[in-house]
Amino acid sequence: MRMRRRDSLFAYLIQLVTSWYSVQSYCVMYDVCHIEQSSPMNCRADENSTARPIHSLSEDAAKKLEYICPHLLEGNNGICCSSAQVLAMSKQLRQAGSLLERCPSCYDNFQKLWCEFTCSPRQHMFMEILQEVDVPETNISYINKVRYNVSKDFSDALYNSCKDVSMTGSSTKAIRLMCGSLKKNEECTIDNWLKFMGTQNHRIGIPLGIEFNLIDSKQGPDEGSDYFMSVPTTPCHMSPRYGRDKCSRQDCAAVQVVDLFPRDEGTKEVCQVLGMGCKVFLLFGSLFIFAGVLIFMGFLHLFHSTSTTDSGLDRMDYKLQSVNTNMGRIRTMGAWIQDQLKYNGEMFGRFVVQHAWFAFLFGSFIAVISISGNVFLKFTNDPLEMWTSAHSLARQEKRVFEQSFGPFYRVEQIIMYPKSLEQVVDGPHGIRMGAVFHKTFMNEAFIILSRILGISATMADGRRVTLDDVCFRPMGHDYDCLIFSPTNYFQEVCQVLGMGCKVFLLFGSLFIFAGVLIFMGFLHLFHSTSTTDSGLDRMDYKSVNTNMGRIRTMGAWIQDQLKYNGEMFGRFVVQHAWFAFLFGSFIAVISISGNVFLKFTNDPLEMWTSAHSLARQEKRVFEQSFGPFYRVEQIIMYPKSLEQVVDGPHGIRMGAVFHKTFMNEAFIILSRILGISATMADGRRVTLDDVCFRPMGHDYDCLIFSPTNYFQQNASLLNISITAHISAQPDAESDDLDYYADETEAPQEKIETRNYLDHIYDCIENPYNIETSTNMSCLGTFGGPIFPELIFGGASESSQLTDSNALIITIPLNGKSSNLKKAMAWEQALNLFWKMFLGGIDLIGSNAFDGKTGIWFINLMKDYKHEDIQVSFMAERSISDEIERENSSDVYTVLISCILMIGYVAFALGQYIVTDNNLLSLLVHSKIIAGVAGVGIIMCSAASSIGVFSLYGIGTSKAALVVLVFVVLAVGVNRIFIIVQAYQRLEDTGGQSVEDRIARVCGQVMPSMLLSTLSESLCFFVGAISDMPAVRGFSLFAGLAVIFDFVFQNTIFLAIFVWDCKREEACSRWEGKPELMYHRKLDTERVESEGYVYEVMGKYAAPQLMRKWMRMTVLVVFILWFCCSLCIFP
Repeated sequence: MRMRRRDSLFAYLIQLVTSWYSVQSYCVMYDVCHIEQSSPMNCRADENSTARPIHSLSEDAAKKLEYICPHLLEGNNGICCSSAQVLAMSKQLRQAGSLLERCPSCYDNFQKLWCEFTCSPRQHMFMEILQEVDVPETNISYINKVRYNVSKDFSDALYNSCKDVSMTGSSTKAIRLMCGSLKKNEECTIDNWLKFMGTQNHRIGIPLGIEFNLIDSKQGPDEGSDYFMSVPTTPCHMSPRYGRDKCSRQDCAAVQVVDLFPRDEGTKEVCQVLGMGCKVFLLFGSLFIFAGVLIFMGFLHLFHSTSTTDSGLDRMDYKLQSVNTNMGRIRTMGAWIQDQLKYNGEMFGRFVVQHAWFAFLFGSFIAVISISGNVFLKFTNDPLEMWTSAHSLARQEKRVFEQSFGPFYRVEQIIMYPKSLEQVVDGPHGIRMGAVFHKTFMNEAFIILSRILGISATMADGRRVTLDDVCFRPMGHDYDCLIFSPTNYFQEVCQVLGMGCKVFLLFGSLFIFAGVLIFMGFLHLFHSTSTTDSGLDRMDYKSVNTNMGRIRTMGAWIQDQLKYNGEMFGRFVVQHAWFAFLFGSFIAVISISGNVFLKFTNDPLEMWTSAHSLARQEKRVFEQSFGPFYRVEQIIMYPKSLEQVVDGPHGIRMGAVFHKTFMNEAFIILSRILGISATMADGRRVTLDDVCFRPMGHDYDCLIFSPTNYFQQNASLLNISITAHISAQPDAESDDLDYYADETEAPQEKIETRNYLDHIYDCIENPYNIETSTNMSCLGTFGGPIFPELIFGGASESSQLTDSNALIITIPLNGKSSNLKKAMAWEQALNLFWKMFLGGIDLIGSNAFDGKTGIWFINLMKDYKHEDIQVSFMAERSISDEIERENSSDVYTVLISCILMIGYVAFALGQYIVTDNNLLSLLVHSKIIAGVAGVGIIMCSAASSIGVFSLYGIGTSKAALVVLVFVVLAVGVNRIFIIVQAYQRLEDTGGQSVEDRIARVCGQVMPSMLLSTLSESLCFFVGAISDMPAVRGFSLFAGLAVIFDFVFQNTIFLAIFVWDCKREEACSRWEGKPELMYHRKLDTERVESEGYVYEVMGKYAAPQLMRKWMRMTVLVVFILWFCCSLCIFP
């Protein structure tokens, strides 16, 4: 007996020791001991090396492991990986995550595969080292190949969860990218997938070879393997962890389409009372009532069983033979029931009589208990709650909609219709339109809606609520309320100074008109005491022929009023020249001061698209939802000799862009672009790495779409040459027996040499190919595919890209606002680089572009010339820079035109007549100062207009200012000539003073100047209705500039002209000095001639120009000049 106990105890101890050994955590590999071609290589763990606690990791590595492999931390069994291994695994999983993260369950299962491989404390159970490599330099060895035993159930579950995951923006399955070289119609299986991930390839981030051994868990481990890796997986239609979503239907075929609105009629009880179906409630309720009646009747029968026979209650004895037996059983039972009800009723009445208080209190108690439930009574007037069941299809659809998209908006509706439906309006194209389109009816709609918009309400807490507080705004809070109304067809999208353009034009016109009336009234009041000898004649309308009619009479009166008030104004300026000069100067200074807020823009988006346009709204919504769109830099290269072709693989003739020389040039250009740097205003250096777009994360290279990225930016791979031995296959149409007729003759091997063209061809066929026929990857350095449609262009057929004749390089930059200044600085350096690069400028020894531009490296491009290649480029800011360049060049044009105009006006305004053979008399009647002042005043009017609108934050482009200067200059100079020449050609009636003559001139020219100013400014203001900001801004500036020009010419310039006329009179008669100071008096007379210029043009130039042969000559010369200009047009 003792022996048996000892044997049992010994067996138990052996089993315990064996179990303890089996649960020990032994590591197979640990830490990184070597870097091979940028790939971290793992080391063999020490013998009997146990798992380390998680706190042995760095803080960063521990956080990453907890995020990636939370299942390893359950139970705190330790880990078999170092911080370096965790960080390397995290980086490699991020690359796979860019493909698989669309399906969280797939990515989680994929992470478990590599978490167990890298950090599992049970590595010794399913991993075996097959090959190690010694490093003589460091006297260490690293693991180069291992066997990884994986449960077939796990691998199948992993494959099933990932097989339907698609690439973002493409229908291609993600695992095809991770399955090596596949033909177009070949599917990626789990074996292909694991084989590719286990094939060592440092270029694509597979550091060591892994021999995946799939083991069927039902049959047990294979011979030579102790155990296999198997951890729970998550199907793709389920969430892998708390807080993560399940896969979408697009990426998981196992996701069932859930019927959100079940229509199972007849089987589901939609009517419920007290938590049970209505039918069940009625059934149990009926049984309950029936049972209660029976119990109550039995209780009464028992209570009165001792009643005496003298109770006065007669009962029928059914056993008496006196009863007719022909009644039958049914009638007998009915008589018995009736007798029982009558009897128990009598008993109940007797009971109540005897216990009246008990009956009263019992009934009152039931009533009180039942009535107390009214404290929970809720009334509803909601039609939805009153007329639809909570389980109806409509209520279910509403509930699902609100859970998915939020509550549906509340609708307020007004319907208007005319009482007289016969009233119709003639519409366009002869269409008869209904009465609702009548202007009176539409006006009523505007009135009603405007009053509705002004409605406000007061809440219980005293807050005021308007429509703006509660309305629905689908475009965001910066936009108006959504109102479906015909009145919204007439919305005000054009605004000036905070009001609609039409309103601005209306009030502007009224303001100008009112100003003119007030000014005329002021002049009339000021000169109401004028004497009759003022020299001003006024028309007496009472003496006018009455046959003129009212309209003509009114027109003549208006014309006379304008002339009269013009004369009054001229007389006022002559008498108060300093006041007029200072008044105009004050307005000019105040207006011009607004230019300190002037903002120029060269952004095409701000210049050519309206802020209310659909494109701008869509852009705004896109950027609010997804962030700013990236900036695009693009280079296009194409060969000049399109006849040059290259023989490609499979006998395909490939375009000249695939020539090795051409591809080498693409490498050279791109390598130099990657070296571009710029210096910002604060001295910081900016390179492409600082501003580029990295879709795979900051640990990866910049996104560059280029054929050079098929070679991972390594130009030496163009020289690759691989010799492949291919076994000759029998012809499918020949007889197999004939093929092997000679048994002594072995099958021949076919030798093929593959080069860079085979690699490009494979990448065009499958841009996801990680291992082409040349053993290279098609993925770019940024970690993603490069679609051939984006890098090759000009093909004769879109499906045959091998016939392309253009090579395209596209570099997206990060478009975030925080990155904008740096991106624009780098783009500026890129533009300068291209100008120097394509121009072949020798920059050695030149400091033209050092410092802020930061493109000293352009010296390397000084002698770039290639006779067979042409290059074009465009940066995101190229259009803006070109606009800025043209505007800068136009500045010199404006300056030259102003100088020439000053010279022309100064010369043409004067009258150059020599009197008494004294050449100094030429200066007496010249108008040099008046001409220079007039051009300056024109410039002031343009500057004043810009300054006023700058105060209201309305910017413009430099191009608009250039045009504005020319327009205002043309209008203003014309008015200067009108004023001056009208004075010069005024007939001297004798004895008139300067005041009288200038007053007469103002009466003649001011009406036409006023009317032309009003018409020109209104025409320009009409252009402000345009949605295009550039046109709108120019129209506003030009319209106001014309008004300012009129004001300044009739105040500042007129005052200067008065002084000049007085000087001329003084020099001509007594005590005067000419325009340039002289010490003696010049006895000159008033010039009656119209001047040499007028005489030359009138007597010689004009008649000659009107000759037939001269007109033909001028026409031919101008046509030839125009054609020559077109020939040299860039």
